[in-house]
Amino acid sequence: MASRLPGAAGFEEACREIHDACSQPRFLGLLLALRSPSERQQIRATYRATFGEDLAGTLQRIVVANQENELCKLLYLWTLEPADRDAIIAQEAVDGGMTVAGYQTLVEVFTRRKQNQLFFTKQAYMARFRRNLEQDMVTEPAHPYQRARNVLCFSLFLSSAVLLTRLSCNTVSVQALKTNGSGEFEESLRVVVKCIHTPSKYYSKLLQRSMQCTAPDKRLVARAIFGSDDVGIDEIKSVFKSSYGRNLADFIHETLPESDYRDFLVAVATASATS
Repeated sequence: MASRLPGAAGFEEACREIHDACSQPRFLGLLLALRSPSERQQIRATYRATFGEDLAGTLQRIVVANQENELCKLLYLWTLEPADRDAIIAQEAVDGGMTVAGYQTLVEVFTRRKQNQLFFTKQAYMARFRRNLEQDMVTEPAHPYQRARNVLCFSLFLSSAVLLTRLSCNTVSVQALKTNGSGEFEESLRVVVKCIHTPSKYYSKLLQRSMQCTAPDKRLVARAIFGSDDVGIDEIKSVFKSSYGRNLADFIHETLPESDYRDFLVAVATASATS
């Protein structure tokens, strides 16, 4: 597997290896797993300059041809710009009927982005799906999370710091939640606060929970991996070790069944921003 090579020559060599591996998802995953978000975007730009095509577009065609291959879809999302990836994840959450999991997915997307980043996410959503994300979030049929969705949509116009202050320090609002809010509503706001205030703990727990099921929830695993990638894999590994007394890569290797998908996740978990 290619090591991390600095400079244009290193990225050109990586792109040649990636180009040759496009029909081999396992090898392709191992080539991309150790790359940081910024390196992946540099690779994508170099790939376009070298081969005259977009790496993400190539992977999207592979996804279409391999609908049942979860690793192919994960690799496609892994190579996208954050705004495009968030737009796709948000669309799946909205079109899935805005379940509890869908609501939490949107919370994760919006609380880990700054306001200027959310602007590009909303632009990407409009460009891809010809719909307004905020409108989609508040016009879905009502269910127990309707009020929580409205709170989340409103939070798009607030900075994380302001939102956290309002939720944590406004005693009138907190008392109103305790008195009038349903258990689900209170829990939905707790998710918002956790994602903003302690994201590394939140995603460490999500990783642990996503793999403890009898049949691991691949969509939940993907949410945990992308969130961990944004927070920083080194920080996630440290918190996971502190919280569960286990090395993250070892936990993934021992918990998931043998597969190319598992090998990719193990490789991600062994990556380091300092390597």
